[in-house]
Order: sequence, then structure tokens, then C-alpha cells
Amino acid sequence: MLAASISSCSSCPKALAITFVGGLLGIGLAHIISFSVGNLTFYSALAEHGEAGDIRLIISPASVLVSTLILALVGLVSGMIPALRASRLDPIEALRYE
Repeated sequence: MLAASISSCSSCPKALAITFVGGLLGIGLAHIISFSVGNLTFYSALAEHGEAGDIRLIISPASVLVSTLILALVGLVSGMIPALRASRLDPIEALRYE
């Protein structure tokens, strides 16, 4: 029964799609913030040769890959939990409140 409910998870594609869109927005926002903050000059505005003291923010591809994998795992789990709870309900009781 558990294997059938996991394989027929109808809320998983929707949860993964919502997670994917949220992840893309988050990665885009992180790039925008890092580029805008990374272009600020702090020490170089005060010192003549102080470019080495400025903040440089770089988002590595490895951190994007790791965050995407974590995001996919969280999205899959968030889609599976409601499906597993729904699979344990009696169909008559579940449809009563629809």
C-alpha cells in the first residue's frame, strides 16, 4: 500500500514545479544582491590604492548545484508528506469534506 501511494503521488509534480520556480527566483535574487553589493566600494573610497580591501561577492557554481539539490529534496518531501497522509485516509471520509 505504501509503495502504491508513493508511485502514484499526484501532488509531487505540482510541489516540484512550485519548488523549481521558487528556486529560480531565489537564485536570481541571490545573483542580483551579490552583484549589487559586490560593486560597492568601501575601503577604496577612502584610500588611494585600496581596491584589495573592497568586498567581492562571488556565487560559485558548486553552491548553486548544492542548493538546487537541497531544494529538489525539500520539494519532493513537501509533495510526499500530504500524499502519504491522504493515502492513509478512508476514501469515503476523505471525499466527505470535498
